[in-house]
Amino acid sequence: MTAPLFYGNAQDVAQAKVGDEVIVGGDEGRHAVTVKRLSAGEPVLVGDGAGRILEGLVASTRGKSELVVEVRRVTASALPEPRITVVQGLIKGERLERAVETMTEAGVDRIVLWQSQRSIVRIGDDAGAKVVAKLRAKAMNAAKQARRAWVPLIELATSTAEVAAAIADAPVRIALHEEADTSLAEELPVRGDAGASANEVALVIGPEGGISLTELEQLSAVQVVPAKMGSPILRSSTAGTVALGWVMGATGRWTVGD
Repeated sequence: MTAPLFYGNAQDVAQAKVGDEVIVGGDEGRHAVTVKRLSAGEPVLVGDGAGRILEGLVASTRGKSELVVEVRRVTASALPEPRITVVQGLIKGERLERAVETMTEAGVDRIVLWQSQRSIVRIGDDAGAKVVAKLRAKAMNAAKQARRAWVPLIELATSTAEVAAAIADAPVRIALHEEADTSLAEELPVRGDAGASANEVALVIGPEGGISLTELEQLSAVQVVPAKMGSPILRSSTAGTVALGWVMGATGRWTVGD
């Protein structure tokens, strides 16, 4: 079984070398000590959420919230390619949280929360910051569970124009829409094809009411291509994860040894 992963202080993780001792404190240390009940000699991973992982053994615990780890190995992983961004239309409460968690577990690199025309959820600047902070915490926990070296970025876009700007650099931009003429499979760069050299894929998922025709026109104007996954109409909370898995397989992100 893979050793448990905890995210430590980014600066400490960045500077650590083999033989050093690193302290995991705060909520992460408390979880390791009081929930996981790790003890001396057990294997553990400590990451910074930005690609660097320390493999080590628990040297000791201090009180109820500090884990001391002896570093045995240091690895650094580049951000995988193609990077995958999912623009997720805002949906209610637990469904949005679950969507963020499952997309994180599946390997998404960036999530842009979109307050679209048909989103029932409406948030202002102050509330938006709280929502993003809460979902970042959810993503971090999901990334730990999946033993991910990279924690996905989470941002908020309050308009379709902001969405267009957020994904402007992605060579492949696809909006899932049930009335599209082409399928997701037809629009994706397939591993081994010339198009697979695209370094980023962006997927746009509407809220429960879907993407409006006005929004679809705005997105199409900036070369976002509409596509559908198939005949079943998925809920917004599951569509992103299913589409993400499709992209992972088609582009080679999910391969043995990754």
